[in-house]
Amino acid sequence: RSKEKFGKKKKLGPSLFTGMSSVRCGFTLVELLIVLSLLTVISMTAYGGLAAGVRVWKKIGASINEVDIMLGWKKLRKDLVNQITFRGIGFHGTPKEISFPGLVAVMEGKGLAHQEIGRIRYRFDEFNHHLCREEVTYTNLTKSLESDCRPVISSVKNIAIRYYGNEQGLGGFGSWHSVWEEEKAPLAVHFAITLEGTGERSEIAKQYTATLPQ
Repeated sequence: RSKEKFGKKKKLGPSLFTGMSSVRCGFTLVELLIVLSLLTVISMTAYGGLAAGVRVWKKIGASINEVDIMLGWKKLRKDLVNQITFRGIGFHGTPKEISFPGLVAVMEGKGLAHQEIGRIRYRFDEFNHHLCREEVTYTNLTKSLESDCRPVISSVKNIAIRYYGNEQGLGGFGSWHSVWEEEKAPLAVHFAITLEGTGERSEIAKQYTATLPQ
């Protein structure tokens, strides 16, 4: 038997890949530039849509807060205009709180309700950051029974209430007061409120004035 010398390779048959064109791997420079351009266009489109969505969300958030202020002020103004004169309950006001006599709802059985004379009070809850409304009947007031103060406006940073009139009941021109402790209501109430802002607006500030019937 013939033996092969050490170090020599046995001659193999023709390769299976002989005559086949080499297979191309990877992308050409042109293809890479096209892909990068497409990715850039897609990214810019996605960013534009996201930015537009954020702007809309900020505007909606600000609008909701402004609507919240408007509805809360309408409720306060309605109570002020409908306040009544009652000897047992005076009109008291500070920069952060206001209370006066009015008709409050009393719930009965089977969902029925009637109205009684009582005290309506709005106060700024600095801990929970909202303006809340409380109403209690005169009967419960004489018994020192309080009721829950329900939020009317949320996300409140600060409020300032002023009262126009002559605090001593004398004739002549009136003036604005930060405190009102009289049985008779003032001529007008000025209400300034500042809410925590959303997005680009750090805060939302509104001012309202209501004239009261005498």
